[in-house]
Amino acid sequence: MVSISLQSNKSLKDKLKYLYSGFRYYWDRFLQKIYFKGYFVVFKSPLEMRVPPLRRVNIDLDFKVVGPENFDDLRGLAPPWKIRAFKKRLKKGCLATIGYSKGVPVSYCWFAEDSGKIEDFDYWLPPGEIYAFDAWVNPTFRGRGIAYYNFKFIFEFFKTRGFHTYLGIVQSWNRTMLRMYYKVKIDYYGILKHQCILGFRKSYIIPPGEEENEVERKYLSKARLPLPERDVKFRVIESEDRLDDIKPEWERLFEQNGNNDSIMSYGCFKKWQNGQKPRPDLFVIIGQQQDTIKSIFPFRIRKGLRHKDNGSPKAAENARVIEFIGEDTGSRDFLLEGDKPQLIVSMLDLLYTPLSDKWDMVDLTGIDSNSENYQSLVNVLYERRYDFVVSPDNSIRIFNRNRLGKRLHSSFSAKHPPSKFIDK
Repeated sequence: MVSISLQSNKSLKDKLKYLYSGFRYYWDRFLQKIYFKGYFVVFKSPLEMRVPPLRRVNIDLDFKVVGPENFDDLRGLAPPWKIRAFKKRLKKGCLATIGYSKGVPVSYCWFAEDSGKIEDFDYWLPPGEIYAFDAWVNPTFRGRGIAYYNFKFIFEFFKTRGFHTYLGIVQSWNRTMLRMYYKVKIDYYGILKHQCILGFRKSYIIPPGEEENEVERKYLSKARLPLPERDVKFRVIESEDRLDDIKPEWERLFEQNGNNDSIMSYGCFKKWQNGQKPRPDLFVIIGQQQDTIKSIFPFRIRKGLRHKDNGSPKAAENARVIEFIGEDTGSRDFLLEGDKPQLIVSMLDLLYTPLSDKWDMVDLTGIDSNSENYQSLVNVLYERRYDFVVSPDNSIRIFNRNRLGKRLHSSFSAKHPPSKFIDK
């Protein structure tokens, strides 16, 4: 095994190059803590997916998890300054794997299984997701299918440990890694914007819009990757006649979401609506792909809070609140089909951009906390840095960024500090 060291048989040029690489490592880390701003591409895929086979594989590879007995194998793959960082990662509980070809270590990859172990980003890592970072392959062995074997091992290994989703974050300029993720069919998830000023970090996935489109064109197109398709159009239904027009699609989505409570059926909604005096102000958000409705967010909008003890009396009286339509008993949920997290993102983007002047708070009291939509919503709210509060009964309240919305957020946050990690 060949290790990098300042041995006497090294030439002066090699020694200077070695010292310079160490200086650059620490200098870059220092500068990133002082000031850094950039974009990263986020990839996610379920661990249940099958990694597509390569057409040509010309290397025998075996993987082992790093432990005390084989930690020294990393010394042949990284310089001393990185070895010190590796030791800190192991103490924090991070996992690492080493790839061996005929007993010789040729690659490594690190993993974090909760948000507290992510080094470079202030990023919300939902329960059940595994984050891969700092992967390296010996240049001599590159181009031989090691990435394929690495993904195959990762997916099989972490499935047995109870994880369900793989997360990868790639520098936007790294075309080689972007193409590799696309080649093994890891799904594109979004653009992460990260900035750090004097040690204060802020990382969030930017919402759909001009900034995201510009970054995608600049980096994904240059890497010759296909841009994501966004052909679901969203609109708001505020009249009863237009709502009656989508009755067949509502009933179809209700039947597909088999674990929804019966109060989410169209018949129960109409029965509730006919008994209301005055009639409720509808605010139903639907997402439509050609002639098929892919999502229904069954909302209405009213004035005033239900609980007058939150915020000043004036704020409670004037607040414009979006909430579920229907009876207050039972569990409510969204009716979604397809890419549920992306549909939720698009709904929130609609509220925060063109409809931001129509509401102050979204009150999701009664939402089914055991549903897949609930956890997807919580993940999206954390990832994109929206203002929200989760109360002890698992109800979610989302706040506008206007003046009244900020007052309400401050008041609710004081009563119900949000838990940083919600495990469903």
